[in-house]
Formats: sequence, C-alpha cells, structure tokens
Amino acid sequence: MTPRNIEAIFRLTPLQEGLLYHTLDTARPGAYFDQFGAQLEGDINIDALREAWNGAVEEHAILRTFFTWEKRDHPLQVVRNQVELPFDIDDARSLSAATQQTTIAAYTKRDREAGFVLDQAPLMRLKFWRLADNRYYMLLSFSHLILDGWSMRLVLANVQARYTARVQGQNFIATDAPTFEQFVNWQRQQNTTRATAFWRDYLAGFSMPSSPRLKQDGTAIDLPAQQTAYELSSEKVERLQSFARRSRVTLNTLFVAAWALVLERYTDRQDVVFGTTSAGRPPELAGIDRTAGLFISTVPTRVRLSGRVDALLDTIQREQVAQREHDHVGLSAIQKASDVPAGLPLFETLLVFENFPSFDAGDQRLTFDEQLFEEYSHYPLALLIVPGPTMSLIAVHDQSVFSAQAITDMLAAVDAALAELIGAEQVRDIDVLRDAGTDLSQALGASTDVPAHTVLEEIRQHVAHTPERTAIAVGEETVSYAKMWRLAEEVAVDITQNHPGACACVIVCERNHWAIVAQLAALMAGKVYVTLDAKDPLSRIEFVMADLSAGREALSGDAGPLLLTTSTRDAANDDVERLYVDRSTSPAPAAISTSLPRDTAYVIYTSGSTGQPKGVRVSHGNLVNSTLARGHYYSAAPEAFALLSSLATDSSIAGIYWTLCTGGKLVLPADRAELDVTSLIRVFTTEAVTHTLCVPSLYALMLDELEQTACRSLRAVIVAGEACPQPLVKRHAALLPGVALHNEYGPSESCVWVTAAQLRAENAVSIGKPIVNTVALVVDRHDRLVPRGVPGELVVGGANVALGYLNRVNDTDSRFVHRESPLAGRYYRTGDRVAMRLDGDIVFLGRTDHQLKVRGFRVEPGEVEAALCELVDIDAAVVVIEESDVGGALAELVESVNDTHADFVAHALAEIEQLEDDEVASALHQLMQKDFE
Repeated sequence: MTPRNIEAIFRLTPLQEGLLYHTLDTARPGAYFDQFGAQLEGDINIDALREAWNGAVEEHAILRTFFTWEKRDHPLQVVRNQVELPFDIDDARSLSAATQQTTIAAYTKRDREAGFVLDQAPLMRLKFWRLADNRYYMLLSFSHLILDGWSMRLVLANVQARYTARVQGQNFIATDAPTFEQFVNWQRQQNTTRATAFWRDYLAGFSMPSSPRLKQDGTAIDLPAQQTAYELSSEKVERLQSFARRSRVTLNTLFVAAWALVLERYTDRQDVVFGTTSAGRPPELAGIDRTAGLFISTVPTRVRLSGRVDALLDTIQREQVAQREHDHVGLSAIQKASDVPAGLPLFETLLVFENFPSFDAGDQRLTFDEQLFEEYSHYPLALLIVPGPTMSLIAVHDQSVFSAQAITDMLAAVDAALAELIGAEQVRDIDVLRDAGTDLSQALGASTDVPAHTVLEEIRQHVAHTPERTAIAVGEETVSYAKMWRLAEEVAVDITQNHPGACACVIVCERNHWAIVAQLAALMAGKVYVTLDAKDPLSRIEFVMADLSAGREALSGDAGPLLLTTSTRDAANDDVERLYVDRSTSPAPAAISTSLPRDTAYVIYTSGSTGQPKGVRVSHGNLVNSTLARGHYYSAAPEAFALLSSLATDSSIAGIYWTLCTGGKLVLPADRAELDVTSLIRVFTTEAVTHTLCVPSLYALMLDELEQTACRSLRAVIVAGEACPQPLVKRHAALLPGVALHNEYGPSESCVWVTAAQLRAENAVSIGKPIVNTVALVVDRHDRLVPRGVPGELVVGGANVALGYLNRVNDTDSRFVHRESPLAGRYYRTGDRVAMRLDGDIVFLGRTDHQLKVRGFRVEPGEVEAALCELVDIDAAVVVIEESDVGGALAELVESVNDTHADFVAHALAEIEQLEDDEVASALHQLMQKDFE
C-alpha cells in the first residue's frame, strides 16, 4: 500500500489510549482481543456474504483503522481508504460433529493467542467452517480498540442488510452517520476542568482500591483469562424487574448495589469503588447511534454502604446519571484527581451491564445464531451482565488471581445479594443484609453423639481388660493401668473423706506419675483440678491461688483450693491446705463421680500474654468430646505417647487423655527435657514412642538431631501452639517420609483443638478443617460470615467450647457469644485472623489485635509476613511499623540467623527507607495482595 492509501489521521480517545497500553502489555496476553462466534443456517451465498462484509468495511471507517505510537508524543489512529478483510473458509462437512467442535475450539484458541499487529489494518478477521450443506460456523475476531459490543452488533446488522439486498437483487443504500473522527473531535472539545472537579469531589476520601483479597490455593500464572457463567432463572429476573419498577430504579442500579455488597464482603470495607461502563454516545451528535467505533466509557463507581436500602438505590441511580455528564475524561485523569496513591489501581473489578439495543432489520435472509462472545480486559475480574428472559452473569477472570471455584462462589454471592436487596422491602436497613451467599458446608465438622459419661469410663475399660499394661513411664519407673487406677482411688477417697465438700478445687503442681494420678483422683472425687508448673514465677502462682480462692463458689466449694503434692517444699504458700498423695493408703475403692457434662472438669490458665492470666473452665463434656474426636481423626491410637509439654498447658490434655483412653503408654520425659534434645531423642528410642505433640520450634530442633538418629517407632508427629512454617514441613518429609505430620489448632477455650490438618510438603500449610462436633466460622468485624478465601476472625462453636472464664464475667460475655444465625449456638471468638481456602482448609494469618496502620491504611502484618516468607531464603518474618524522618513506614524483617538473609534484610531496609509515603503504602499493599499458597 502507498502513503496515498490514507483517509484520516487523528488522536485516540482516552479509553483507546488506555486499551492500547494494556493490549501492548505482554504480561496480559489476549487482553482486549474479542471473538464472536455464530452459526449461519440456510442456503448461504458465500459471494454475497463476502461482498456484504467488504461493504460494511467500506462504510465504517473504524474497520479500516490501525494505530501508530512509536517515536510519537502521543499515539494516533490511521484510517486506510481500502483494506483487504481476511475471509477464510474451510470445508468441514466430512468431519464428525465432535471433531468439528474440537477443530473450531482449537482454532479459536490459536487465533486468540496470535492476537493482532496493531499497526496494521484491518484489526478484524473472519473464519468460516462449512459444517453441512446448509450450515456454517463463523468466527469474527477483532480488537476491542476499534469496536465495542454495541458497534459489533451494528456491523452485524449492516452485513445482514447488505446480504439481504444482494440476494434479493436490490441496491443497498447506506444511511448518513457521523464519523468516529467527529466523535473524537467532539470529545476533545468538552470541558475537562469541570469534569475533573466532579471526579475529585466524587472520590474525595477514598484512598485504597477495593480489591478482593482471596487466600487461594496456588494457581499457575501463565494461564489465560477464563470465563465463568452463572444463570439467573426467568422467575428471578421477573422478580428483579418487578422490584425495580416498584422502586423506580433500573436493573443496572440493582446490580451495582449487589456488586457493592459482594465487594464489601470480600474486602471488609463499606466504602467500595469499582469500574462501570456506559454507552458513551453523545446525543448532541445526531445519528451517532449508527456509527461504529469504541464509544463506551469506563469510569469509577463509588458506593458507600450504609443507611436504608431505598436511599442507597436512589443515590446509586442519581450518581450514575451524573457520571454520564463527565465520562469523557480518561481514567488516568480521574486517577490523578483521586486520593489513591500513585502506583495503586483506582479499582480492580469491572461491572458491565450489556444493555445493547436491538437492530431491527426486518425480513432478513441471513441470521447469526450466537454461540460465542468472549472479551477479555486487563482487570483481574470483570463481571458482565447479559439481560434477557434468563439473565446471564459472566465473570471474566484472571486464573492466576481467581480460581473457577472462587468465581463461582462470588457469582452465587451476587445472586444472594440480589435476593437480599429485593427482599428488603420490610427490613430496609443495609446493615441487616447479612451472610449473603456464604457456603457453610465446610464450616461443620462431622456430627456424632457426645457421650454422657466422662473420660474415666473410657480409662476404666482398659484398667479392666489390660490391667498390667504400662500406663505411665517416667524414666526407669513404670506404672501399670491397675496400679494407676488403685492409687487414684486411694487419693480420691482421701479427698472425699478427709476434705468433704471443703475445697473448691484441687491443685497439681508436679511432673511425675503422681501428677497424673492426682488428676484422675480429682475427677473421681467430683472435684475440679488445676495443674500448675512449679517452675513458673512466684507472682503467677500466687495470682492463680488467689484467683481460685475468689472463685470457689463458682467451683462449688466453700473453702480455698487443696494442693495435691508429694513434697513439703512445693511452690505454694504455706497457708494453702495440702494433701500428700504419696501417703494415701485408703483400702476403700472410690465411687467414680457422677459428674454431668456441664460440670467443670478442670481449670487451665492462659499464658497471660495480653494481661493477667485467665482461668478457663473446661467441662467434662468438652473433655470427653475433645478426647474421643481423636479416634475419628487419627487412623491409629498412640501405643506410646511422649508428653513434651508442661502439665500446666492445654496441649498436655491431648496426650494424657488420648493415650489413657485408648490403652497406650504415656511417656513423661524429665522436666525441661527440651533443653537437651539429644537425651530427649534417646527417650523416644528407648520407649519406642509412636506419637508426640510439641510446638514447631521444638520439633525443628528435634529434626536436627534426627538427621543422625533414626526414631524407627515414630508414626505421627503433631505440631501445635505456634504457626508451622512450610520449610519445617519439607524437612520433616525429607527426613521422616513414613511419619505423618499433623497440625492442630485450638485455644484453651476450646479444649485443646477444634481443627486439624495433615501437612504434606507439596501443599500449603493450613490448620485444617473442623473436627467432630465442632463448627469453625470466619467472620468480619460486623460479625458477618465472610466468603471462602477472605480473611476474617475465626469463631468456633460446638462441643469443645469451654464454659467461660473464672471470675471474669465481662471477658466471658465478650468472648463467649451466642449466634442466632446461621448455625445458631454458643461460640468462642478466638481473636485469630484466618481465611478458609476453597478446599475448606483454614489458613492461620495472625492476630486480629495486631493490626497496624500506615498513614491511615489498614495493614495486616500477618498477611505481609506470610507473603515475605514466600520469598526465597526467608524462613520467618516479623513486620513492625516505625516512624521515619519523612513520616513514612518501614517494614523490618526479622528472621533466622543466616548471612544470605542478613544481606537481603539490609538491602530491603535500605530500599524501603528511600521510598516516599505513598510508595510505602503501595509496596505494602502489593505484598498484602500477593496470592501466596
């Protein structure tokens, strides 16, 4: 072609400039490449069809347009006088129907991957397959830079009319319409100052994008965008239309409100912004509705979710009308007018209500039976609403950000939000629209009957059937089940005969077989027991003693606690009453207490890391469910369980009662055995330990020793009490491939555990799913359930939830709450920040009370830390906030001692110190958004 083959040269619209930039971005292949597929039925005249398409190209200048940008101050669009439209036909009549479909699908994929060379016209091509004598399939591919959905259908109507005129022997007369160049000139003449001021006021105070933050399973980042469809029934559409008419709003307004509600659930923000599109054809240009081109405009829509439903809908509709007067301003200018820091997107989701006009071409000899329409943007998620008798919701999503299941959840949430909105005519407050679309199927553990008896009944079965089997091993000393039971009975008789009804509870303060005997004796005597660690600071022991004395009424006693001990030199005050358990010789057997499930079995004191220790009252029902649930989760009971934790911690409860209730051997290594890991491993070998439970940090030290010493009897290791790092899981798998590694989660207030997961090297670390008879819900700050993948606070319910705190009515009322719906019951608010993955596993993210603020932006350090730990050579990270000389924020990384790590930290801190405030916010935001496994 010669330079004379040029009809016009002019600037791009602001939207075209943005689309050109994103189309050229190789990181998002296929963006703004649109494909339309349709079947053509009847006696098709191919020559007439080719002529009709060439005529449409001749009529509409945009179909002869290409773009040039190299070495220019700004990109230009160039219109050719003439172009040759690619028009290829394959005869597929000899192929089976299935082969025809696979052939077309494979070509469609290759065609999309090939894309367009944007500086060559035309940016459109056609491919036909003849499927039968009277049936064709047409694939139309075009760049979104030249056509929007309205214009594409206008071109199709033009082709229909031209084809019909040709086969009927008539002349086709084109109607006059403005050119696309005229529209561009009109747009450039508009008052941008007034429009920019509108957007500045409209977005004032909004400073962080409303980005759905999903905790996903890892997905490949090289996958193309994907479409997921969701259909609304004709009955649902009719109800929506009826509600819209009564409320005097458009369907588009309803969907804007519904999407805002969904974003609120996924971001935990009541002020959300997302993109919307409008037709963009100015009525001032007569006949512009007959012009083909890219007229749509994409603008931010802001919704503040508060107040009444009717007022919200009215505000949305009014603001949508106001936006149309100022939608000629490009997004880049709107972004600059907003308070969103440079480097962050104004929005990351797009809502498109495809309300295309119908082009009535009368009696046509050519029809397009639509089979395919795919368009992909650069946004991670675009929601297309396609009206009709049954309305389609089509999500176009980046698979590296959203999995298909995550999108299905979101589309179901839109459906539920619409139902909530149209059902809100009686209850008109936005705040009552709760829990819409949340899947509860994975929040429930399996359901079984909770036994009415206590753990003593379970233990007594093994005393009867295997009396000589070793129950407790401490060093070289062993105690059989028969002896353990007899000693416990003697102590129980001593308690009930010599201290009848006097003590509020009994205290155990040692680490030997007598400590286990004392606990069982307390339960036999119907008393509450409390285990203390003699190595604890004296101030803590004195506090616990005083707290127990003050709570004696709640513990059904009329006197202070009774100390069960073997030593005259224990840690308790001299005024505490003592019972020397090793001197009990009562020959009379004890009658096992008829304690009820709601009766308190023991009180365990929290660490007191957030203040004074709190005494948690755990019932017999809690204890027996927690213990027997292990039989449902674990494939084998422990033959020998090494109890590594202090008897004053709730993790000891797991080892003691699981082992004794299944007839195993409870191995008690010496106190503070973890200080000598070599000796500890020797105990594992000597006692043929099969199971153990410890914190991940201790297990890491044990693995160091296990590199030289094999523990052949070990079958299962349980880690709990701390977040388990992924490198530890991989080390375990490499060193002990035949040993199962389990991660248990549960605060003291839920009797040791409520969730558990078996950890594997190839999977991301989680705390698993709810155990038997438990419920695990993830809620936002308004106590509403959040969708799967969205961070929130973990609240747990079911048979393991403790009775409450001793002497702390206010704390009990604030942390142990009753939920009416859904899954009504009593729950404990853990204060832990988690997310439920799509597979139902729960991922621990940190504490809700450790939230930080960076220049007003809410930052979850646990999420940033988790993202940092995904980096190479980073084992652990801690995020803190410090004020810098410029008032910005620094992220300080604290990890294990390693020269490589130290170099990385020094470099990272040096880089961060150079950032301006907004750049810090951007950097932290990007870390928070990272999709880590």
